[in-house]
Amino acid sequence: MQYQVPVVEIPADVKISTVLTEDEIPKVIMKEISQKVKKVVSTAGPAFHEKSAKNSKSNVKTSRRDVMQKKYKKPIKRGAKKK
Repeated sequence: MQYQVPVVEIPADVKISTVLTEDEIPKVIMKEISQKVKKVVSTAGPAFHEKSAKNSKSNVKTSRRDVMQKKYKKPIKRGAKKK
């Protein structure tokens, strides 16, 4: 393929525009992150009720030691050895 494309000069009456067309405008593609919106229960009916205090969550961290003390109360200690 040794064919050379012929080059022709642009005619003088052709206007060259600097305004970009719709296809020439660079497009920025951004990922659309959608989050689920929780529904607000504003018009609660008779079936809606608050959770009991026993079942409601709390953000209190308890250590294993505290849980064991609550479960088993005070540790039973042996008294001093008699001679």
